Amino acid sequence: MKYKYAIGFFFTFWFICYTYGQVDQSNLIDKTETENFLAVLNVDSVSWNMAKAELFGLIAFEMYCKSNDNLIYSYRFINLYEPQYSIDGQFREDTTTGKLWHKNQSNDERLIVDMSLEVGESFEIFQGVWSTVESVAYNDNRKIIQFEWYSSIWKENLLFIEGAGRNIGLLHDELDYAACKYDYDELVYVNQNTNLFDGCILDPVKVDENSTDKTVISISSSYTRQIIVRSTNLLSSKTTFTVFNLLGNKVYEYMLSDDTEFINLDFLNSGIYLFMISDEDGSIRYISKFSLN
Repeated sequence: MKYKYAIGFFFTFWFICYTYGQVDQSNLIDKTETENFLAVLNVDSVSWNMAKAELFGLIAFEMYCKSNDNLIYSYRFINLYEPQYSIDGQFREDTTTGKLWHKNQSNDERLIVDMSLEVGESFEIFQGVWSTVESVAYNDNRKIIQFEWYSSIWKENLLFIEGAGRNIGLLHDELDYAACKYDYDELVYVNQNTNLFDGCILDPVKVDENSTDKTVISISSSYTRQIIVRSTNLLSSKTTFTVFNLLGNKVYEYMLSDDTEFINLDFLNSGIYLFMISDEDGSIRYISKFSLN
């Protein structure tokens, strides 16, 4: 009789454990599937149209990110000083939680995006700067997190955008803005900042409407040796574009006379140079460095 009771107890215990284990495993699988987010680093090479606020105005540039061999980090390249690209740290991503990290050249890693956040939760949006999630919305199957923090430079709140990163601070600096994201050459996301941008392009006219006391200069290049200078409310009749070598010697000077100027620097040797835009009274509108191949 005791043997029969023992057999019955064993099968009852086995059935309860088996049933509980099956339910728990099923729930775990479902939870994992629902928490996968669209990846920012979803192809071998992604890129962004960027803008940056500098002392003398706003400039436009490009950043792209290409995967490397260790399959954890992706190298990040920027061409802030066109046309030369430079490595500027690395990204890594966890699509299960929607988290994106950046590691700088000093191996200092920071979490810059967390798509698992919900309304009322806080996040260190910049080093030493915290903000609370104000709202969460979904657009084209992308989760978009809006923070209470508002940028007076870019005229909008900070956003985390599923599959695209963030609008302000993708370089972990409130002075930078990501207008558009591309997978290879395919446009996949556009931030709707109509205050300052025309689609993916920084619009100096719109910037000037928001700030009458600041001249905005956008520098770009159509090919390696040509600089394009675009400006709003330019430019007195004696505003000059000057190029210096790294020894501080003036190697070229050009008088700007139009809102858009095409400057050919094909005669210069390869190397790193400084350029400056200044007015007749000596006040500097813009100064930066660039590299010629």
